[in-house]
Amino acid sequence: MWGSAGYWEYGRDATFTDTEVGRPFRSLHTHHLQLLEWQGRPHKVFSVQGEHAKHYHLMLPSFFHLLETLHRERRHFAVVFRTFGTDLPRILHAVHCALEGQHPQFPALRDLMLPVELTAGQIRCSRREVVLNRGPEHVSTRDDGRKLYSYFSSFQGLGGFQDHFDWWARNQFSSQGGKPLWIDPHDSTVHHIFIDDNIRLNDSDTIVCPQGLLLAPGEPLAGGG
Repeated sequence: MWGSAGYWEYGRDATFTDTEVGRPFRSLHTHHLQLLEWQGRPHKVFSVQGEHAKHYHLMLPSFFHLLETLHRERRHFAVVFRTFGTDLPRILHAVHCALEGQHPQFPALRDLMLPVELTAGQIRCSRREVVLNRGPEHVSTRDDGRKLYSYFSSFQGLGGFQDHFDWWARNQFSSQGGKPLWIDPHDSTVHHIFIDDNIRLNDSDTIVCPQGLLLAPGEPLAGGG
């Protein structure tokens, strides 16, 4: 969604396209960097300075196109940012400003009546439980694993949480230590979609930890059925 701390902070190899393996991708990398260059005078909220003193979009324009499209199609949706990085407050502030109509390329976003919670939350994992904290909110899976699923299913507007990078590292960057995603295959009332550039089909090297929820004996299906 955004191109600042995300993967720079955790060790992007700036010389990859100069290596034998990366050289075939050099022109593709250059082309996409050009697409992401900020046109005109840099913006203190929506642009970020990168290499060679050039300025780039802080957030991918396609994200704002997505918001516009969902609004135009009258979809009911919420957006939850999940990151291992530390730039969440800046991202939430940028989205808040964009929804106030301040983005020079997306002034129509002011028509979206989506609240933005500027307080960044945290998700912390251990062998015993997963704990979510945001301001006065505190939700844990210790007593009921469905609580966090219900929390995100009823989420309103836009917000964000910093996931537990140290836990992922302690689990050798495997799915077991990744960002937890709760899934109820029997719930037809809500559809959780997780977008991340580090999702892989190999459980030993991926960033999401899917956790399926089963129906309790006698529990009805959500949404009827």
